[in-house]
Amino acid sequence: MLASEVPREQWEPFLDLFNRQHTGDRARVERHQPGTGIIFEVENCVFERIHDDCSGERHRIGVVVGEPQQHQETFFMTDPQLLLRFQDDRGDTLQIEGTDGRFLIVRVLAKAKAAA
Repeated sequence: MLASEVPREQWEPFLDLFNRQHTGDRARVERHQPGTGIIFEVENCVFERIHDDCSGERHRIGVVVGEPQQHQETFFMTDPQLLLRFQDDRGDTLQIEGTDGRFLIVRVLAKAKAAA
C-alpha cells in the first residue's frame, strides 16, 4: 500500500479533488483514540464530502457521510496536524491525525470495474 503525506498548504485543493473523485461512493469511517483503538465506526455509508474548516476558534476537518436530503453524519477532527493518503486496489484511504493522538480513517471503496 502506497502512503503519502499531503502538505498542509495543499489540503484544500487536495480535499476538493478527493471530493470530486469520491462523492457518492461507498465508504467506512473510523474514529480512533490512543490506548483505546476504534471508538466509533460507520460502514457501507455514502461518502458525501470532506471539508477543511478554519472559520472558528479552532481548525477542524469534517467528514460528511450519508444520503443527501436524508440522514447525514459529520465526523470532526479538531486541530488536525497530519493528513495521510493510502491507495491500493481496494480503494482510497485518508488518515487525519489530531494533535492529541486521536485520528479519523476514511476508507472509500474502489468502484467495481465493468466486465469487458
